[in-house]
Amino acid sequence: MVERDEIRLAVGVYQFGDRIRIRWGKGGCYSEVLSDKFSPYNERHIKAAVKLRDVRKAETETGCHGDEFYTMRFEDAVERYLYRKRFLASVKKADLKLRTIWLPELRGRILGSIHQAEIISIISKWQKKDGTQYSRSEQMNRLGYLIGVFKHHGIWPNPAEGIEIEATASPLVDKYERDEREAFLLGALDYTYVRPGDYYVMAVIGFACGLRTGEILGLSTDCLTASGEDLHIYRQVTDRGVGPTKTLWNRHVYIPTWARPHITRYVNQRKSGEFLFVNTEDNPIKDRVPLYNIHKKIHVDKDIVLDRQPYQPRDMYCWRHTRASELISQNNVHAECAAELGHGVGVFRDVYAHFIRGYSEKTDRSHLDGVAVPNHGLRIVK
Repeated sequence: MVERDEIRLAVGVYQFGDRIRIRWGKGGCYSEVLSDKFSPYNERHIKAAVKLRDVRKAETETGCHGDEFYTMRFEDAVERYLYRKRFLASVKKADLKLRTIWLPELRGRILGSIHQAEIISIISKWQKKDGTQYSRSEQMNRLGYLIGVFKHHGIWPNPAEGIEIEATASPLVDKYERDEREAFLLGALDYTYVRPGDYYVMAVIGFACGLRTGEILGLSTDCLTASGEDLHIYRQVTDRGVGPTKTLWNRHVYIPTWARPHITRYVNQRKSGEFLFVNTEDNPIKDRVPLYNIHKKIHVDKDIVLDRQPYQPRDMYCWRHTRASELISQNNVHAECAAELGHGVGVFRDVYAHFIRGYSEKTDRSHLDGVAVPNHGLRIVK
């Protein structure tokens, strides 16, 4: 029951003199006066009180009090969290990340005893197999699953929240030079994944149209327009299956004239509506590892450098970057280049800034002078 001398600060949170009282339950029948570390005049303390009040409410409704969760072992908390989330589409990825990243580090620990400093220490040790650091987005993604475990069990304050992860400078994307592209395509003719010529046509589409790898794998016969000049891109294949494109855009991508005969001939060999590229079970290709293995073998066969410093390793995405470089080199408008690749203009310029600079450098810089200002008696200071 709310008392007369209480001032409402938020739902279930009240000022009680110079302290904060939280109330929950029917008619506010449960209450708790927080320690004097919580000030009713501090916005952050009020928000923290709201979170704590939600925890207390959940504890009352479930009959499971916070102390029980605080003393739970980390591995048991993970199992409980995954069980409650088992119907979500993302649970497989959460299961993988928690078991491979966090369980080896925190197994046997009491949930309430894990503190932020040791989580930061774990993050600082993360490295890829090649010794490089994970990007900020990759680190945040990994951390997000741990945040979920603590949040699900009402651990407050959540030790995994509020960790600042510095942005990392990603290596520049690479491209293939013209002679390297020709050598790669020549080498691709020697490899078949399932259907004759399938890997070669994947590479042709990648170099000619600049599609993302998932978009290439999502192509079917109906994607080739009647004129044979465009590919209609409206879906992609990821490890989760067939879905919309990364940006949720549908777009038509121009096919350069040199690539049309190769693509048309291959499409005409397929049944109407059939996926162009399938695995050994005649399904869309979700596992790209066999394709990456072929990609590496071609580099060895044709003596093409796979990893050039200071660039990212040349994977199948490098076909797309090569097309971007080609479009930029022809002095095309950036908005049109971005539209072909399915990028926003800003993202396009960020990713390919080094290509843009490389093709726009001029020895004569007089065009930067602009319009001269008349000398109104100004003198050069000596």
